[in-house]
Amino acid sequence: MAFEGYKNTGFTRGMPAGRSGARRVTRRWYLDPTAIAVALVINGYAMSGIVATYLGLPDADQRLSYIVRILTFLVSGLAFATSFRGRVLSKLNGILFAFWLVYLARLLWDVADPFIEGTEIALVFFLGACTVPAALIASSHRDWDEQNVARALVLSGLLVCIGGLLLRDIALQSQMQDSGRLSFSKLNPISLGHVGCTTVLASISIMARRRGAWWWIALVATSIAMILMTYAASRGALVALAICLFAYVVARRAWGYVAAGAIVIYILVASYGVMNPDKLLEFTGLSQLGSDTSSMERIELMSMAMDQIRGNWQFGSSYTLPMQQGYPHNIILEAFMATGIIGVSIFLYSVLRGAFLTMKCLAGAKPLADVL
Repeated sequence: MAFEGYKNTGFTRGMPAGRSGARRVTRRWYLDPTAIAVALVINGYAMSGIVATYLGLPDADQRLSYIVRILTFLVSGLAFATSFRGRVLSKLNGILFAFWLVYLARLLWDVADPFIEGTEIALVFFLGACTVPAALIASSHRDWDEQNVARALVLSGLLVCIGGLLLRDIALQSQMQDSGRLSFSKLNPISLGHVGCTTVLASISIMARRRGAWWWIALVATSIAMILMTYAASRGALVALAICLFAYVVARRAWGYVAAGAIVIYILVASYGVMNPDKLLEFTGLSQLGSDTSSMERIELMSMAMDQIRGNWQFGSSYTLPMQQGYPHNIILEAFMATGIIGVSIFLYSVLRGAFLTMKCLAGAKPLADVL
């Protein structure tokens, strides 16, 4: 989600130009529906997976996940209603909305195809867990309180991080996937890694502007999130974190974070024998990048996606790979495969424009809104 909180550009439009253009929000974070909705949209799935794993629910039991999705929808609606009552709504960005419509058309078309399974569930989650909550939150973004959102993300992310690490060590080994990475049958390492990534980014937003108890909470959350990311060994999450931190440092000239990170890495590598560079790379799944089983599987999936694109480049083939092979683990290829040349062109324009606006706006008052 690329929220635009203080300029008349980006995901939403209609806000007066200036530093914020938003009315001052003084309510506490746990009474802020926008903050809670953002936390549920980003971390809700992982939270339900951790609880379901702890309770030992069977994989086919999706009730808890649906409850979280419904709660996310309701809280997002509350955030929208609050902004509607306060007459501070904003219009959605037309380009990104156009891609949503193209992708929705693809899902509706696939629903009618009896050879593509699971489309009904994908359609429900696309609308109920992604598009509608994101649109409601974006329309109410003038109520965006940076610190409230950061606190909600840090605490919800901290619950997932602590829960995942505890479940790793307490008699639940049989539920962990045999991959050498921290993961569970209901929660893969990619999801865990990205929760850790978001928790670190939200913590930085707090530490950059706050002192006192919340500063220490954010520091602890950062440490625990980094441990989770190390055990999950999700390369995508590590790359995402590195890019976001680089953009943050360059845009805000916060070079102290670079120095602090270098010192921490030096201490880990130099003071503890197990954390030598080779073993660290092996532990995080980077030592055999491109040649390990996971990499080879993804290369094969991307090759299958390319075959689908070559045969259906005008309008796309389907939202998923044939024979229930899942998705190609490449968001650009996935967009091309699902929506064809028109859809992927809209998608790439949105991504490039979002990247440009992010670098332009990161130096402002709401950096967390931009890196998300």
